[in-house]
Amino acid sequence: MTFHRDGIVTGAAKSPVTGPFDTPEYGSWQRERGRQNYSFRELQYRYDGSGDFLGSLVLTANVVLTDANSFSYCATIQFADANGNPTDTRCGRATGTRFE
Repeated sequence: MTFHRDGIVTGAAKSPVTGPFDTPEYGSWQRERGRQNYSFRELQYRYDGSGDFLGSLVLTANVVLTDANSFSYCATIQFADANGNPTDTRCGRATGTRFE
């Protein structure tokens, strides 16, 4: 994940909830109330092995900076089919460390 100064976040992940043909994630982040609190929301499109569009994944997370170079977050992951109808919702957690 990359958190850009202008409020844009980008990412690429291959986890149990994403497939090998999914697009990178794009979205926005913002500062929230509290000293070390942030949030972000990302969108990813999902495709099958034949290139057919399966739908989208929206990840919405609440982030806490754990120190100057690390964070953790709890997320809601919303899946939708190719017509935009919600199909599944999952929870997720992650940690990250600054890479320079």
